[in-house]
Amino acid sequence: MVQKIWRVDLQIFILRAQRCAGDIYRVRLLTQDAIIVNSLDHAKALLEQRSQIYSSRPYIAAVDILDCKWNLAFAPYGDRWRLRRRVFQQPLRPEGLVTYRPVQLRCARELVKNMIEAPAKYAEHLELHSASIIMSSMYDHHPTSPNDVMMGKMQDINRIFTSAVTPEQSAVFNVFPWLKHVPSWVPGFSFKRAFSSFRAMAAWWRDAPFEYTLTKKAHGTLGRCIIQDALSRINEDDTSAQEKQEAVKEASAVSFAAGVDTTASSVQVFVLAMTMYPEVQRRAQKEIETVVGSDRLPNFKDRPNLPYVEAVLRETMRWHPVAPLSLPHCNISDDIYNGYMIPRGTTIIPNTWAMAHDETKYPDPMTFNPSRFFDENGALNNDTVSYAFGFGRRVCLGRYLADGSTWSAIVHLLATFTFQRDEGSPPVLRFTTSLTSQPEPFKVDILPRYDAEKLVALLKSEE
Repeated sequence: MVQKIWRVDLQIFILRAQRCAGDIYRVRLLTQDAIIVNSLDHAKALLEQRSQIYSSRPYIAAVDILDCKWNLAFAPYGDRWRLRRRVFQQPLRPEGLVTYRPVQLRCARELVKNMIEAPAKYAEHLELHSASIIMSSMYDHHPTSPNDVMMGKMQDINRIFTSAVTPEQSAVFNVFPWLKHVPSWVPGFSFKRAFSSFRAMAAWWRDAPFEYTLTKKAHGTLGRCIIQDALSRINEDDTSAQEKQEAVKEASAVSFAAGVDTTASSVQVFVLAMTMYPEVQRRAQKEIETVVGSDRLPNFKDRPNLPYVEAVLRETMRWHPVAPLSLPHCNISDDIYNGYMIPRGTTIIPNTWAMAHDETKYPDPMTFNPSRFFDENGALNNDTVSYAFGFGRRVCLGRYLADGSTWSAIVHLLATFTFQRDEGSPPVLRFTTSLTSQPEPFKVDILPRYDAEKLVALLKSEE
């Protein structure tokens, strides 16, 4: 029976059940109750308007097993969580992130260069692009190839961790805690070998990149980065200075896991959409040609003048949210909502996919249509698809960094390439299921819009 439970994909079940279950409903995960929220209005009512009681996380046994209780994303609501979030709030505000726009532009242009050299490896280039932005802005470490040791270790850690903390696996460990002690040689439990080896990796994840940054700081070689910004705000005479430094270390470790997959997956969704909707691609490219011209590459000053590109970004986030199920919330006290009792400790799972495909808000939701984000006067409407970044006090702290990174990648790719479907292997809408979701590998023809000499000149002119 337990082996069958491992094979349950809760994400697929929830996404299919939305069609007949309604806007909000209760499910039973073995012995635990969970409430699935399919409606944006209900999600806001619970997780934002009542955030004082709906901002915690349910207990996830796998986080304990992997020695990752320090992970901010899964920490329960309380003083410890608040401190770790607070140390990064200022550096990650939009005005603070202006400092890192040159990093985002540099990485976008390196992405273009890599696409020119090896277009078939586009997925690998997108991972390197997102990792480079996060590691450069967070640690002042700039990976220049997929063989970068620090980046490779962090990607391995990320893959194991995200596969281990899925709701279905967590429910099994929560109900049957003795499973933690079953040997890995027992049929169906080979995954525990990865769990065992992960504990040392988790310690490295938390400590090593941060210590690398401190070493650079001690040697006077540390450039501007988010960790430096956060540490500079700590008064060394403060009795809690050591605790705050620990908070910076743990919060920075989480940022890589939270940001790399989501940004790379979002741009992969964009590439897939462009291959399937060439008319959207042509319109966005025409807008860039009109505003930017062909003698330079786009930059952030152009962003307000590129509304259709902005709409393409929003539609990318809506068409296939890279986190179809938002991380679960948990209420810290009993509550009554719409006449129903929600007992303390109930798991609340926001179904981002359902919200993004609500036919009353997004007619014909399976079609990639950026025009849905314009009002009757032709101006962008107020729908920024912000629900893709979570809700209430648990909203993604790095959302503005992710937004700028994704936009800069998209606008550079539109300016320099045309994406066409491979006639021998047209793309199919198939996506992976885990904490994050991305298109399954697909073939695409990536054609430069200019000759090699001009592309090289454009890239050099921006250095």
